[in-house]
Amino acid sequence: MEKRGSSDAADIEMTDRSTPANGAYSGANDAWSEGSDLSSLPESPLGGSDDEFQDNPPPAPSRPRISLKLSRPAPPPPEETFDDEEDFEADDPDSDDAYSESEERSRRRGGKPSLKSSQSSRRLPPVVNRHRWGVPHETVTIPMGEKVIDKILAYKQATLNEPEKFLVKYKNMSYLHVEWVTRQRFDEEHLGKHRIKRFFDKNEWQNQWSEDEPFNPTFVLVDRVIDEGELHDAHTGQLSVYFLVKWCGMPYDSATWERAEKIEEIDPDKVDEFRNRRLLPDYKTERQRVRPPKSVFLHLTESPKFKNDNQLRDYQLEGLNWLLYCWFNRQSCIMADEMGLGKTVQSVSFLRQVYHKHRIYGPFLIVAPLSTVPHWEREFLNWTDLNAIVYHGSATSRNLIVDTEFYYKDENGMPIPDAYKFDVIITTYEMVTAGAAQLKPIFWRVGIFDEAHRLKNKASKVLETLKGYTIEHRLLLTGTPLQNSMHELFSLLNFLQPDRFPSEELFIPSLGR
Repeated sequence: MEKRGSSDAADIEMTDRSTPANGAYSGANDAWSEGSDLSSLPESPLGGSDDEFQDNPPPAPSRPRISLKLSRPAPPPPEETFDDEEDFEADDPDSDDAYSESEERSRRRGGKPSLKSSQSSRRLPPVVNRHRWGVPHETVTIPMGEKVIDKILAYKQATLNEPEKFLVKYKNMSYLHVEWVTRQRFDEEHLGKHRIKRFFDKNEWQNQWSEDEPFNPTFVLVDRVIDEGELHDAHTGQLSVYFLVKWCGMPYDSATWERAEKIEEIDPDKVDEFRNRRLLPDYKTERQRVRPPKSVFLHLTESPKFKNDNQLRDYQLEGLNWLLYCWFNRQSCIMADEMGLGKTVQSVSFLRQVYHKHRIYGPFLIVAPLSTVPHWEREFLNWTDLNAIVYHGSATSRNLIVDTEFYYKDENGMPIPDAYKFDVIITTYEMVTAGAAQLKPIFWRVGIFDEAHRLKNKASKVLETLKGYTIEHRLLLTGTPLQNSMHELFSLLNFLQPDRFPSEELFIPSLGR
């Protein structure tokens, strides 16, 4: 058992749970970076012979068992106090008398707390919808990379001094490890010659990213570090630490294991963010609150200070006040500003106020067309410090997102109940249906639906699926004029406030004239 980390952040206890690797893996010390000359790429970045690597590929690093100790806890968001605070504490369905210590230990999956601090022995109070915290998912194993050619990226014609070469990417390895190889390298691969023929027949060599770049340069930029593991080095007998890295512009199921020291060299800030995200802050163990009473609402006369010193324009501040007013009054609403006026920014600032000012710590759901998802992710990054996750991709990607991004883990690797690691999920209308098994069990404090006119068809499968979600407050965004029939308008209103608009037969005669 080995301990690593510093007292300034977290003491991490890691236990290797895998059989030591039989194959040799010396790692990639030289990697291509943006702006590098492709012709200078190393011939063999991983070291060792190809035969040795292919005969004995190393296993994926073991998932460590991690216990977190908050020696310098993350500060909670600024608190707001009210004279009538007792009036709107979350209802407690389980009294303290009925909520025994044995039940708490059972709920914590063995009773081993994740926080080895003075707060770790404190029994957590029940939260809103405590029984619905978990979602189903399958365990995903990301294998270690192999020096088996995955795809050909570019072609270099022969010269007087050098033979023809191919730029290749290897299986389960990132674009950091692409290298130039000769035609003889394909003789070692199954169907290697056929792959070259197909490459030329389909003119794939003309489909590179640009004239000077054979692939998207963002593929070598770290998006997020999502996991950590250890692997025995067959040569030294020592443990090597690896990070599971999601790369920019690529889905989660394309994440790769990389040596920790290499990622710390490439982007130390992403490593720090990963380590900070694993720390369970005290405020996320507090009782979830219900919305404060409408009497607490205060009209904002000037823009709050947001991340990077961003501030709202006057008309955007008016929109924020309106959104907060509707939220305080338990009134779901439609914002139908014209396109380009900052509906996304107003929505993001609204969630930030709900989170920091009123201590409603999510989770929040954003549903948007795929083309606008990067914009939503960018605005959360630029305006807030909320942990916003993009939930999208194949079933493997979605399972990996749940496994690595949804929950804090205790020292046994078990999810800690009632504390989601993410604050915001950004997803698409297609994923609302495809990922319903994982998204529907969550009690969403706010749901925001961009391009909401997609919900006007009452026969829509997406609409019927969303009606099964538990969403406390709903906000519809549209830049399109509501040139809808009364039937389409009822569909939107019924989704917003089903208690007020339960019947189309009653709605049309009374308001549809």
